[in-house]
Amino acid sequence: MACLQIPKCATCGAQLPPQRTGRPRRYCSGRCSKAASRARRGGWPAAGSAAPEAPADAFLVGHTAPTDEQVAAAVHEALLLAAAFRRLSHEARPQFAWRCASVADTLDHVLRRRFPAP
Repeated sequence: MACLQIPKCATCGAQLPPQRTGRPRRYCSGRCSKAASRARRGGWPAAGSAAPEAPADAFLVGHTAPTDEQVAAAVHEALLLAAAFRRLSHEARPQFAWRCASVADTLDHVLRRRFPAP
């Protein structure tokens, strides 16, 4: 599904111009390339980058909830993801609709097989 990805600058996120030949670009300019180099070497924040945010599943990383509750929450989120793919299978272009349906079926099947409802 590489056709869905739009190349973006690794530093500032600006869209990169399309290329026909050669190595794919990672940065939109020398300025962004230099900023990324400095960030790798000295810990400077890259230009245009925001402070890192806590991931959406940060509660799973910490030990704030018992492990069983974390597993239940992850299974619930995965079932919601399967439902989202099921919805997209009806709304997406035909080239993607069957893929969305397949992912939804697979996720639903595996989750219900491995984690049956009590």
